[in-house]
Amino acid sequence: MTPDDLEDGCLPQRLRPFHDRLFSLTINAERLAHIRSERRPNSRYASQQQCRWELERAERLFKRERIPMLDTTHTSVEEISGKVLEGLHIERRLL
Repeated sequence: MTPDDLEDGCLPQRLRPFHDRLFSLTINAERLAHIRSERRPNSRYASQQQCRWELERAERLFKRERIPMLDTTHTSVEEISGKVLEGLHIERRLL
């Protein structure tokens, strides 16, 4: 989601048809700011204030919309995928 999406405080229209398949991933503001500062150092985009604002707005929206949320701050990609599949009640199949 972009800051423009978060300004409205509503789930973007393009996501509404998929509401039952949505799963939100979040991260703590300090970690997000660190990641962003690698991409765009000393920018508003990478500031902790901007990261906090975006995360607070997104998490509030996810809670209001009852979209499952997972904090990925200290979670590996493998763990994230397993938890998302479990949260969406999707059976993992080995090929």
